[in-house]
Amino acid sequence: MNDGPRLKILTHAFERRDLPVRPGPVEKAVRELWSPDMRQRLYHPRHWADWAHLRRHYDLKEMTVAELKADFPLGRLPDCESCDDVCCTGPMRVVLLRVVDVAAFMDAGLTDHLTLEKPVFNAQELRQNVALQDLVQSEAWRTLPVLRQDETRTCSLLAEDNTCGAWPFWPLSCARFPYSLDLLRGRVFYADSCRSAVQDASRVGRARERGLIEAVVEGYNQRIRDAVLLRVAQRELDALGLGRFIRWPGSRRH
Repeated sequence: MNDGPRLKILTHAFERRDLPVRPGPVEKAVRELWSPDMRQRLYHPRHWADWAHLRRHYDLKEMTVAELKADFPLGRLPDCESCDDVCCTGPMRVVLLRVVDVAAFMDAGLTDHLTLEKPVFNAQELRQNVALQDLVQSEAWRTLPVLRQDETRTCSLLAEDNTCGAWPFWPLSCARFPYSLDLLRGRVFYADSCRSAVQDASRVGRARERGLIEAVVEGYNQRIRDAVLLRVAQRELDALGLGRFIRWPGSRRH
């Protein structure tokens, strides 16, 4: 028998949408900000510089599941029940939040676990991990919070029994793990950092796979929405109380 640690919560919690959980008032309000009127605000003369910046750094078109291909056999899923690792621990496993994640944490009373203080990685660590390098160079890294880690670099939400203290309000990055996006190739790949996998081509397994791929897509689309909202909806986000968890792009407030 494997006596290593288990992330018990992950064995049955792949799809938050299947739970009897509705978005709280802050998360609901943030999601409702993404409207045609809000997107149109980007083209106002006041925001032309923002529009030009975003066009240089982002493809502002949202993604759909149908556009993606999988770089692994269909039905490949994380086998958390047999895993002897804890994916919530380690210096490279910092979790960057999206704006909707912050809103959900506000609704759940979990904001003590958020911090704008980021870990610092040395040049060798960045060279060895291209994804990490891209992350720390992103505008999202400079503006949005991460989940707090303790002195052992373990997520502060990991309970003693290896369940997640945020579930079912866990961040999008956690909801899609270990599925990851190769944007240039339009592919979803299975992260090497997850060393335990199982093949499950059953109806239940394929539904879990679909849920993980949808979480990948939602995470990407929320990244696009964040890039726009952080530039054109600062007043609204501030009014909802999110301003204290954000370093506004360019240190500007509207």
